[in-house]
Amino acid sequence: MVLEALVPTKKIHIHPSLMFLPGLIYPFIGIGVSIILFPQERSLLAVALTAFGASPYIYRLLRSLSKELALDPGNHVFHRHKWIFLAYFWFFLGEVVAFALAYLLLPPGLKASVFARQETELERIAGIRSMITGMAVNTNPFFVILTNNLFVYALSIFLSFFYGLGAIFLITWNASVVGTLIAQQVMVAYHDFGDYGLLGGLAAYGKGVAVALSLIPHGSLEFLAYFVGGVAGAVLSYTLVVEEDKLKRRLLYDFFILASTGVVLLFAGALIETLLFFL
Repeated sequence: MVLEALVPTKKIHIHPSLMFLPGLIYPFIGIGVSIILFPQERSLLAVALTAFGASPYIYRLLRSLSKELALDPGNHVFHRHKWIFLAYFWFFLGEVVAFALAYLLLPPGLKASVFARQETELERIAGIRSMITGMAVNTNPFFVILTNNLFVYALSIFLSFFYGLGAIFLITWNASVVGTLIAQQVMVAYHDFGDYGLLGGLAAYGKGVAVALSLIPHGSLEFLAYFVGGVAGAVLSYTLVVEEDKLKRRLLYDFFILASTGVVLLFAGALIETLLFFL
């Protein structure tokens, strides 16, 4: 693969930030292919093609997990898997930037079709927030939010365990939604800074990112939980092929710690979001 030649997986073990480059490139490939070949359903297929294209690369990256654990068991679970979390984070960040740039650069007609599902999802989230705010007097929104997030979290583990790299699709979908939100906020901010040329454009992008992040303070915990769920599912799947009993027990222990950590993150995220509703 061309990207593996540019960014060898062995280097990612040392510099996980190199995953930003594949994360930046694959969405443009997925969007381009969806525009050319699938004009009727570009939005979801752009995400699916991005995840599908990245899967072999991610697979080769994760294959070395059991070897790394055998050679360097580490002191605790997060030390053993930290480079995977960092690789996922940088890949996700690259995807967010790519989807945001695509949203800003595509002409209106293509933008409407490529990002139709993402815009609908943002409207759905806004609708849920309005609904929860309206019911807050009689119903505790914490359980509504937590139940929804736990379902997505369980799906993340399920996809990662049964499909190996299915969680990459969920990560890519979240990246496309966040990228769309950031791009929308950048376009709003550009009206204030657009007359100042390049510096104005950079200021608009910075303000748009800041505003988008301010809208999802709890979202960072939820996204982190989905990363944890994806890694936990992958770790659990490794136990099926590992023959050494000691390593198998270590992987099972890591799975339970990671899965529990994800639930705690979702609990904290739901609590923060609930508090925001009452402010």
